[in-house]
Amino acid sequence: MTTDDLDRRIYEVQRARAEQITPAGDPVPGVIRRAARIRRRRTALVVPAVAAAVAVIAVGAVAAAGLGDETVTDPPPATAGTGTGQPSPTSPAGTPSAPPASRDAALISQLAADPAITSGLGADQPGSVVLCGMNVLAADAAAHHLYAWVLCGRYTTGSDAVLRSGLSQPAVLTVAGSGTDIELTEVELPRQERLEEDIARLFPAELRQQVTEGGVPVSPTQAELLELARRQSS
Repeated sequence: MTTDDLDRRIYEVQRARAEQITPAGDPVPGVIRRAARIRRRRTALVVPAVAAAVAVIAVGAVAAAGLGDETVTDPPPATAGTGTGQPSPTSPAGTPSAPPASRDAALISQLAADPAITSGLGADQPGSVVLCGMNVLAADAAAHHLYAWVLCGRYTTGSDAVLRSGLSQPAVLTVAGSGTDIELTEVELPRQERLEEDIARLFPAELRQQVTEGGVPVSPTQAELLELARRQSS
């Protein structure tokens, strides 16, 4: 047998065997199933590992914050303040003053700062203070206009306080609100050169004689206002 015959014989045997082998079919579904099993095994391993890592990070963050084993509680609810958001009122000496104790006290403090009053007391002077007393004689039906007698003066302060200038006359006070929350919105004083005319225009008939004659008592009195000025720092 020659070499060519031997090669041909081997080829024929291999061919015959190949024809007898049953095809294995499409391998792709099997590959997909195996890949899915691998993914499930990986997920089962990765998820606990991630959870453990998160737990470790959380514990580390608590330790870094210095909380240790302390119990963290919510802060107490904020309570409403008693203020209005505005600076506390101050006395001329610069110290916080108590809120007014009455309607008249609230009006008197505003009266001493009203331009209609201060303009009649001359120029402001260093170390001086305007103080007022008042007597409300009546009010209109709506309580928006108060008919009063006012006594105001510009005083020096300290132990040697003196009255520099002053006024004592009837006035109509236009107000809003009531009680200690009352607000003085306007002060109207009769003009001296037209006193009788303005009193007739501004005041009800039952008060005209009283405010024309004057001598209406006020509180605080002039002596008490001077004492207040002496108690204040110059």
